[in-house]
Amino acid sequence: MFLLMKDMFLLMKDMFLLMKKMFLLMKDMFLLMKNMFLLMKDMFLLMKQLHQATRSRDYIDKTSLREFQQALNFLLVRVGGLCLYSRDF
Repeated sequence: MFLLMKDMFLLMKDMFLLMKKMFLLMKDMFLLMKNMFLLMKDMFLLMKQLHQATRSRDYIDKTSLREFQQALNFLLVRVGGLCLYSRDF
């Protein structure tokens, strides 16, 4: 009887640990989805900025190119962070 109760307790403990791991995994998946949404938003803004910069085939001033480069650098840093984050799995 005592061994049966001990086994049930260990089983419940393992189930609790499994549920905790599943919760942490769901939390990480939510954060990853949130970051992917922000990345898509940034990509859309970057494409919009690129379209505005190249809309006219006239001279593109250095300010527009500098803003585009800054936005691109920020986007690449975010993508790099997502790659590092997803590599933990």
